[in-house]
Amino acid sequence: MFGSVFSRLCLDFVCFDLVSWFLVLCCLDGFHNYLFTWIDTPDANYPPPLSKELVPLFFSFVDKLDPTLSDEMWGQALNKRLNTTGLDMTGIFRVLEERQQSFYELVAMPEQDSWRYDGNQSLVCDTYVTKLLKEAGVFPGLDFEATEFTPLNLYQLDIYAAFEEWDQPAVCAQVPPQTPRTPWCQLSGQYYLDLQQFSTIQPYDHMFQRCETLPPDYLMTEGC
Repeated sequence: MFGSVFSRLCLDFVCFDLVSWFLVLCCLDGFHNYLFTWIDTPDANYPPPLSKELVPLFFSFVDKLDPTLSDEMWGQALNKRLNTTGLDMTGIFRVLEERQQSFYELVAMPEQDSWRYDGNQSLVCDTYVTKLLKEAGVFPGLDFEATEFTPLNLYQLDIYAAFEEWDQPAVCAQVPPQTPRTPWCQLSGQYYLDLQQFSTIQPYDHMFQRCETLPPDYLMTEGC
């Protein structure tokens, strides 16, 4: 079901082939914060019937049922945002009440690349590739958090070569009949990936940190 996408990334000083795997969770450990790459706003990211009011109830329920799972999936990330350590959901709600701070605003706070979980970075497939590009100097002078990216955000960036600007490998021609030629090629997968808005957004500071994503269109405000 998942595929590998092969494109060519061009910088001012060098061009190199970029292969990003959309299923590398076997190699990367990003479950501590992956929810927070999706939730950017207090109330404009939850697809119906899910609502923001269900989130604290669910977090609290899981916290009572399996405290270790709760701590790993969101507890540590919420503590980072409060500048606290080791608080369970009851403790987190107590601090929020004392500070008169909204739980929904807390969840929507942008993730920070500098945060460490159990002493390690917490990255999934798309955030790993974004972090790699960031560290490689693809975005000189820009201030943003790679851990706030989704797969859509990654391929939306206008950093890839156009179709006519690179010689695609022979494997790229091995696509199903009537499949349109694109600036990317898919190396594997049972289904063809239609990467709409591919390479359309010029990188900018603090990109994709405050984006609403509601169905059915999942449209984002420009510059969010």
